[in-house]
Amino acid sequence: MESTEGLYDRVTRVIDLQPFTLEECQEYYAWSGVAYSARQVVESYMVFGGVPYYLSLQERGLSLAQNIDALLFRRGGQLAVEFDRLFATLFRNPEPYERIVRRLAAKKGGMTRAELSSTTGLSGNSLTKTLRNLEQCGFIRGFKDFTKQKKGMVFQLIDPFTLFWLTHVERGRVDGWMGFVGTPGYYAWAGLSFELVCLLHTDDIKRTLGVSGVQTVVSAWRSKHAEPAAQIDLLIDRRDDVINLCEMKYADGPYALTAADERSIRNKMAAFRSETGTRKAIHPVLITLDGANRNTHFNSVILGEVAVGNWLE
Repeated sequence: MESTEGLYDRVTRVIDLQPFTLEECQEYYAWSGVAYSARQVVESYMVFGGVPYYLSLQERGLSLAQNIDALLFRRGGQLAVEFDRLFATLFRNPEPYERIVRRLAAKKGGMTRAELSSTTGLSGNSLTKTLRNLEQCGFIRGFKDFTKQKKGMVFQLIDPFTLFWLTHVERGRVDGWMGFVGTPGYYAWAGLSFELVCLLHTDDIKRTLGVSGVQTVVSAWRSKHAEPAAQIDLLIDRRDDVINLCEMKYADGPYALTAADERSIRNKMAAFRSETGTRKAIHPVLITLDGANRNTHFNSVILGEVAVGNWLE
């Protein structure tokens, strides 16, 4: 990774510092005296990710909404100019890195290397180095395409703070947290950010499904032919001849699967089986924050359930 700070070219050991998990965030908040509910811990992760520094800035005695406003939206807030400062600190030449994350922030399902090259003007070793450094820093993740296990990679922005900053703070779409919560923009952002939380916790998802001991490959998939379009952001391909097709849904309470949801899942299953030619069993999994209502649509199509909030109880 590039560095603009001291001891450049004198590194003797590389330490891989990963963000906190949800459970580690909960433990940190409890230790520091910040009193958040399980939902607020998840929502905090959706804004700040698991970066310990961002967690350390949140003050005890304040609600999550008050902490977000104080850090991001109040004049002089400690994270009010964090995005520009962050990239300028991490990278000697931040412009190509910012160019890539901005493209990915606008593309929910991620982009292939070829797509990134054509839209950013980067190519060859320059693009390879930029993608590698962004991945090492935890801003993006390269997902294998299920149908191109050796060649195809889909790059997605997976840093929650960067996503929130680029899509809402920088564009001036939000000037205060409480005025944002409950709006259509909030639910659009929350749905995408919750998906990022899930992508960052695939080991916990497998543990909940009871397949931690099964050899798996995590991937994504985009249909080339389906109408309506079909895309699966999280596939768990299991050695026991099962593929978990994961649907991630955010809601204020238990999620109620709709008829449109059921049609969408069935369309994805049909397109995936037709285009990949897989003979494995396909088990749709619904991942929510607070669980799901076991209505007709749920019972008709869902074969596995993960409630992220249960990890924090």
